[in-house]
Amino acid sequence: ARAYFHLAANVNVGDALGRPEEFVLDNLSATSGSIALMRRYWPTARPIFLSSDRVFGGRVGAVDEETEPLPLDPYGLSKALSEDLLLYFDRTEGARSILVRTVNLYGSFQKSNQFIPSMFKKFWLGMNLIKVGNLNLKRNYLHIDDLTSALLMLVEQIDIAPQILHLKGESMALGDIASTFAKIAWQMFKREVSIETDHGMSRPAGAELKEFRFEGDLAKKLFGWSPSRNFEDGLKMIFKEEGAARGSL
Repeated sequence: ARAYFHLAANVNVGDALGRPEEFVLDNLSATSGSIALMRRYWPTARPIFLSSDRVFGGRVGAVDEETEPLPLDPYGLSKALSEDLLLYFDRTEGARSILVRTVNLYGSFQKSNQFIPSMFKKFWLGMNLIKVGNLNLKRNYLHIDDLTSALLMLVEQIDIAPQILHLKGESMALGDIASTFAKIAWQMFKREVSIETDHGMSRPAGAELKEFRFEGDLAKKLFGWSPSRNFEDGLKMIFKEEGAARGSL
C-alpha cells in the first residue's frame, strides 16, 4: 500500500463540551490505534490524516501551512495532539505523514449535530421553525465530493505530497446559509421555513473560534485542485438525495 487513511473522529459538539477530557483522549486513542495498525500491516505506506482548521481556533488573521496550531476547543485540541503524535512518528521512524487540514465539511446523510446536518434533520422531521445557534458567525464550508477529489489526487501524486496541506472551500455567514436553506426548501418542497437563533444552543464564548482566515494554496499549485461545487448547488444536492431517499421527491 502506498497510503493509509485515518479519517475518523468524534465531532459531536455536546461530547466535546460536556466531557472534554474523555473526548480528547478518545480521538487521540483512535489516532494511536491507527498508527499501530499501520506499523504492523503497512509499514511503508504514507499516513494521510484528516485534520481540521479548528487547530487554529485561537488564532486571529491569516493562517497557512506554516502557521503553528493554537487550538481553542476540545475538538481542535484533539486534532492538534494527533498531528503531534504523527509528526513524532515521522521523526523517529520516517513515516512521512501527510496532515490534511480541512474546513467544515458538508454533504448528504451527515450524522452529526453540527449546523447544516441539524437543519436538515429538523426539516425532515417536519419542523418549519428551526432553532439553531449563533447565526452571526462566519464559517468556511467544503463539500465532501471536493474533499474526495483532493484525496484521490493526493494518492495519485503521493511522491510529491507535502507534509501539511490545507483544503478550503467557500466562506459564508451562517445567517446567509440559513437564508439559502430556506430559499431552496421553498423552491423544491414549497415549504416556508424560518431559521432562528436560540442563544441556549450557542457555544460558550470561550470555546468559539476567533476570526482567523484559513489560507493555503499548495493543493492548487501541486495538484491543480480547487473546489468545483458552489455552496448553493451543494445544498440542493443534499435536499435532492435525502429527499429521494425519504420518498419526498
